[in-house]
Amino acid sequence: MVMQRTASVALASLAIVAGAAWGQEGFPTKPVRLVVPYAAGGTTDIAGRLLGQRLAAIWKQPVVIDNRLGASGSIGAAVVAKSAPDGYTLVLGGGASMGAYELIYPSRAPYHSLRDFTPLSLLTTIRYVLVVHPAVPARTVKELVVLAKAQPGKLNYGSSAIGSAPQLAAELFKLTVGVDIVHVPFNGAGPAMTALLGGNIQVMFASAPTAARQVEAGKLRALATASASRAPQLPDVATMGEAGFPDVEMDSWSGVLGPAGMPRALVNRINADIVKAVDGEEMRDAFAKLGFSRGTSTPEAMAAFMRKERERVARVVRHAGIKGE
Repeated sequence: MVMQRTASVALASLAIVAGAAWGQEGFPTKPVRLVVPYAAGGTTDIAGRLLGQRLAAIWKQPVVIDNRLGASGSIGAAVVAKSAPDGYTLVLGGGASMGAYELIYPSRAPYHSLRDFTPLSLLTTIRYVLVVHPAVPARTVKELVVLAKAQPGKLNYGSSAIGSAPQLAAELFKLTVGVDIVHVPFNGAGPAMTALLGGNIQVMFASAPTAARQVEAGKLRALATASASRAPQLPDVATMGEAGFPDVEMDSWSGVLGPAGMPRALVNRINADIVKAVDGEEMRDAFAKLGFSRGTSTPEAMAAFMRKERERVARVVRHAGIKGE
């Protein structure tokens, strides 16, 4: 009797394992929702749609793009954090602002970026460039530092929002070089750029694609790229390291995440499909036209990257005293 019971338990366990494995191998059996926590038509949205089209072809199921914008991407990310960990609700999230929101608005944060998500794969990186209005008499980063130190509190820098990557990059710059430049937050990158072009603010860390268009038109001057490598859009512009400030690096990144608690086999399956979806020259060139550098990863590498990024953002937020309004 004991042997029969043991055999029955073993067979039941095998059935459960086999059923789980079959369910993951058969994934997906219905449409998958990919939440993009930014406005439709933006570069991140377009990247998400490109990815969604490729995944839909692999999965033989529709990938529905769900734009849930607001609160620096946290509204859309929260939808996924609260979803079932079955792989049918994913988010194209990331950027320095993902971890910054919970640090700047601790009482409002709807999730913990390291606890409430399952990292699946990194996807893109976008570089930021330190640009100034042509009226600013500085042609190098060192000249800007000298100018800012001679006139503390006189120069203004703009950003797309409190806690955004442009603000974090600027605050990291301020902390590193020891200058006082006043932050002016705007409701989006577009209004901030308009203010810079109009001379209402003097300094900004702008995305490389946006910066390149204005620099080439002679409307802005680029001083350095806040990245470990030069921006493809501005190959003649030195990095901060090359300019003498190696500690000033703040890229913006994106990646695909699911809710916490996803089964390992399902994580591996989706990761492999994401890598397959964006492989090849066609997708590389499509992302490049949007200003992104493609860069997939293992789930483990993405998790390690997110931990490192959050530590760096936390230092900037703490030392700069960034607080939500």
